[in-house]
Amino acid sequence: MIGIVGTLFFFFMVKVTSLRLENPWLILLLPFGGLFIIGAYHLLHDEKDSGTDLVLSSIHSGDRLPVRMAPLIFISPLSLYLLGGSVGREGAALQLCSLLAPGPKSFY
Repeated sequence: MIGIVGTLFFFFMVKVTSLRLENPWLILLLPFGGLFIIGAYHLLHDEKDSGTDLVLSSIHSGDRLPVRMAPLIFISPLSLYLLGGSVGREGAALQLCSLLAPGPKSFY
């Protein structure tokens, strides 16, 4: 499952990169992309999401990450990358895989 999601994320990232390079005017929509993402996180009550730091702290504490974050983690970097934003792909991939991986307690 993790491999499938990671591969899909990669292919979507390649596609949005291609679209951005073909349509340089998309950068004008970047502020609206940011507002869209802020609104989506607010709607799902994840305003305090600290990204990769949240993943690392959940590993140390043994807590599970809320699965409702998966669509946000998938769509947010893609939409900002499409609009010309500077977004880290590796952090989003790490967060997605952490959501789908079994927790440390499942190994016992």
